Amino acid sequence: MVSQSNNIMVNQTHKKRNQPRVVTASEHGISFSQIRSHAPKVIEILKSDGFTAELVGGCVRDLLLGVTPSDYDVATDARPEQVSRLFKNCEVFGRRFRIAQVFY
Repeated sequence: MVSQSNNIMVNQTHKKRNQPRVVTASEHGISFSQIRSHAPKVIEILKSDGFTAELVGGCVRDLLLGVTPSDYDVATDARPEQVSRLFKNCEVFGRRFRIAQVFY
């Protein structure tokens, strides 16, 4: 299962290190049990294959507000073609900015 240390990076930088501020799970209160989708499984598969993967975007905002997200965005360092090889239910689209969409 996905690690329960699900931290959130806030779009603020520490003054000393010029790094994003990481909000710990105990601070934001979101657990993967609240996520009603296959996003944790996608993250788990990407991480088990050696890539980084995190929930990003509107789904994080919605979870913080207590709203059920309509979809989940996952940011990863895997290239779209690499994601496509990991998931049979994946479609890669876009010309300039390629995006991999995993369907469940």
